[in-house]
Amino acid sequence: MAYSSNPKISIIIPVYNAEKTLSRCIDSILVQTFRDFELLLIDDGSEDQSGEMCENYARQDNRVVVFHKENGGVGSARQVGIENVNGQYTIHADSDDYIDANMLSELYACAERTKAGIVYCDFIMEKNGDSHIEKQDFGESSVECIYSMLMHRMHGSLWNKLIATSIFKENRINFIPGVDVWEDLYFSICCFSQHPEISYLDKAYYHYVERDDSLVSSISYRRIEGQILVAQKISILLSDDERFNDGIVFTKLQSKNEYLFYGKTFDSKKWKDELPLANEQIIRAKIPFGKKVFCLLANSGFTFCHKPALLLNQFLKRLVRKTKRNFQ
Repeated sequence: MAYSSNPKISIIIPVYNAEKTLSRCIDSILVQTFRDFELLLIDDGSEDQSGEMCENYARQDNRVVVFHKENGGVGSARQVGIENVNGQYTIHADSDDYIDANMLSELYACAERTKAGIVYCDFIMEKNGDSHIEKQDFGESSVECIYSMLMHRMHGSLWNKLIATSIFKENRINFIPGVDVWEDLYFSICCFSQHPEISYLDKAYYHYVERDDSLVSSISYRRIEGQILVAQKISILLSDDERFNDGIVFTKLQSKNEYLFYGKTFDSKKWKDELPLANEQIIRAKIPFGKKVFCLLANSGFTFCHKPALLLNQFLKRLVRKTKRNFQ
């Protein structure tokens, strides 16, 4: 198929040291039943063969466009992508995931049929050979969707959302510089906050492949700081709408969660001082009771028992898991 300078869909894939999974991801896109797209591969300073693999695909298919940049993180790679898209609609994919062959055709057909600026769908979670569908039916109101994302019920990803390019182009929506976690949540909420027509497609096409070590290995002070910055930006963005107050408090608590509930990054002072919350807000927060008690104690300065209790709890959890394995 000849390359169109104005394709109907642009797909953005940030690529960093992804040589083991990249072919599966790209191949799943190139075999789409929908053909009028461009695929933007953003090589974020890869040190393996990923960059050359991208170039090989570009030589084989003129719908593939490659950008090479110094390593700056996934947020900066996505930013390069949105600055260079030509499509009527834009969607993202991650290099270790893959999609069903009819994903683009059905999302685009839904967008055209309903005149929606954003179409979102379910996705398939895969881990250790097991898979299940994650339902994402949170309505077709931008307010409902934003609130659900704030409460971390609706996934804030960009890979299950077909978004009209005009939404982020005309409203100058960009990724936060230097932020590589929750960068998609922020971008999604910014797009939904423009209140476009929204459609939900009750099908799962995207295969999100989760690794065993993906969460634990990524927890760091830098990660928490990025989450806090995103929560702060979202709070400013939505501060004039009281309907989001509970969601904003929940997102703030989640953003600094690892300061209080993860041993390697435990820092009760930072938890209290960064994005401070009043006790009344914590009391009303929609979080488990036990967690709420810990937060209230930390907010009041009573933290001497927190870390020992946290470490004991983690030890007991590991012991229970080990016991279960021994009896299987």
